Amino acid sequence: MNTPYPAPFFTPGPEAAAASRIVDFARWAATYRGSETGEDLTDYTALHRWSVTDLEGFWGAVWAYFDIEASTPYEQVLAEETMPGARWFPGAALNYAHHALRNLADDDAAIVALDETGSGYEVTGGQLRAQVASVAATLRDLGVGVGDRVAGYLPNTPHAVVAFLAAASLGAVWSVCGQDYAPKAAADRFAQLEPTVLITADGYLFNGTTHDRRDAALELATALPTLKATLLVDHVNLPWPLWYTTTHWMMWNLVVSTLLTGATTCTYDGSPAPLARPDVLWELAARHRVTVFGTSPQYLLGMAKFGIDPSVHDLSSVRVVACTGSTLPASAYPWVRDHVGDHILLASISGGTDIVSGFAGSAPTTPVWAGELSAPHLGVALAAYDAEGHPVVDQVGELVVTRPMPSMPLYFWNDPDGTRYHDAYFAAYPGIWRHGDWITLTSHGSVIVHGRSDSTLNRNGVRLGSADIHDVVERLPEIAEALVIGAEESDGGYWMPLFVVLAAGVTLDQALRDRIREAIRTGASPRHVPDEILEVPAIPHTRTGKKLEVPVKRLLQGSLAEQVVNPASVDAPELIDYYAGMGAERRNRRASA
Repeated sequence: MNTPYPAPFFTPGPEAAAASRIVDFARWAATYRGSETGEDLTDYTALHRWSVTDLEGFWGAVWAYFDIEASTPYEQVLAEETMPGARWFPGAALNYAHHALRNLADDDAAIVALDETGSGYEVTGGQLRAQVASVAATLRDLGVGVGDRVAGYLPNTPHAVVAFLAAASLGAVWSVCGQDYAPKAAADRFAQLEPTVLITADGYLFNGTTHDRRDAALELATALPTLKATLLVDHVNLPWPLWYTTTHWMMWNLVVSTLLTGATTCTYDGSPAPLARPDVLWELAARHRVTVFGTSPQYLLGMAKFGIDPSVHDLSSVRVVACTGSTLPASAYPWVRDHVGDHILLASISGGTDIVSGFAGSAPTTPVWAGELSAPHLGVALAAYDAEGHPVVDQVGELVVTRPMPSMPLYFWNDPDGTRYHDAYFAAYPGIWRHGDWITLTSHGSVIVHGRSDSTLNRNGVRLGSADIHDVVERLPEIAEALVIGAEESDGGYWMPLFVVLAAGVTLDQALRDRIREAIRTGASPRHVPDEILEVPAIPHTRTGKKLEVPVKRLLQGSLAEQVVNPASVDAPELIDYYAGMGAERRNRRASA
């Protein structure tokens, strides 16, 4: 298959690899499992093979290596290997908050709180433990115990981390969303959980503006009839009557989990690229000697497009730039090397909110191919299935996981017989997790993600990845953003339009349309060339930055807006009516033709 960079773009140095935690685990595991196999587990391929062929041995080793402390021990590692229904470590009882707090030194920074103004403060390990204990005591006094639900309406600040750990320490269920959610949208999210306590802040900072959320917070509290109490947090000093992320994305959980390792985590309140100082995240990374910088493809591509050069800051401490949220195009890799540092491991990662984890990514011991994810993660029995359910290599297929993982959901909320959970992931291939992404497993062991399988383009029976088109088109300086969809039509036809948002001052004339088509033809293939190229004011996204490919497709096909997408989950809800109107206008033209 054709790839922009057939050779590895980056290979970790042997010294860095040898000093990495994954190699330390591999050496330890070789002794733990016995050396009679003769396998060199410091080789990533061998380590991954063991992790998916000996589930009990591998996950038992993970438990032992990380010294998991349980108040009651487990009976066995994996009691039932079924999907769904796998039972991991039955009999064990442990507490997440205990493990998050146990490795923190009293006087060292546990959290660095940052915002878009560049200011910040530290919370030491001792302070964090004290704050968690204080909030936990308050929750306990309010009657919160095991299984109760605590909701957070909070920005990405230490307050959210403290509240989460306090709830977890009591065995309560925690759910959180950011304050950019309207009260009704937040209530729709929380009400099904029947929370007993709401923890909410007075407001948040974004793009130079302090957003007052006091009235919204009180409106939300009124909309949750099961509440016994509401705890108010003073964040932006309004009186009451990160990895750049928000609290309602699964990446927030990953940021908090940094505490499990004893490392310092950073919270960030504000826009990732405020108008007044668009490179503020790089500035903060340099000032606070950040070692792992988490971001999204849109952020990196935006930095490149608008000529922002992070190398003006001292980024020598950054070892890894980790990127997720959508497909990271190959064009971003040279830019990171040239403008962030040639010592950087650029780790593209793919996972899911459903598992609050990853399927594939990079490690300090794996080469990096531009536009590709280096390898499946340990413990992930990843495969690509063709239409008949057979595994394929060097071909596009459905992302599936063939053996259970501890991070798979136990069940869906309010799904007592498990029907919704089963239908969501296991209906297509019984006993196999189907995630809904198109991927290619390459013959050199990497993974290429092509986008959601339910949004795949299908031209004359040939499946095409929308990300391959977006990558080519969004490299053009005239294009701010692009979205391609493939819509099956009622008369049996197939319409594949490309929607483009133009850069300031650009006109979509015939010459530009020809340039776009030629770029797609040479950069992807002639099959990828769209039927039409249409200018639009904006592309709709989820609040975590993912393009709404399937909802736009369904709106253009005539589905009712309320059946397609919740406006509260869209970054620009007014675009729902825009694309629905565009679909109606097209159907009317075709009907009258």
